[in-house]
Amino acid sequence: MSAYVTVKGLTRVFDVSKPWLNRVLERRGKAFLTAVSDVDFEIEERTTYALVGESGSGKSTIGRMLVGLLRPTDGDVEVEGVNLATETDSERIWNVRSN
Repeated sequence: MSAYVTVKGLTRVFDVSKPWLNRVLERRGKAFLTAVSDVDFEIEERTTYALVGESGSGKSTIGRMLVGLLRPTDGDVEVEGVNLATETDSERIWNVRSN
């Protein structure tokens, strides 16, 4: 049985910097938060999985990237062989409506 969802090297980094003027006045650089780093897994069709972890471990971020609400900073999410990163928003909406 082939994988229905394939996740490879999934990474999401958020820019948590203060506004530009504050950074200039305080002489500080940008600040980044790595929420998810290099995650790999496959989900087979007609199976149930659980994503568990401590608070703040990136579960919701992974879920949002899986359904296309967030774009990964790096890595790929493929659903039925279609890479979500290469699809436009309108293509993603069409695929949801047609399935």
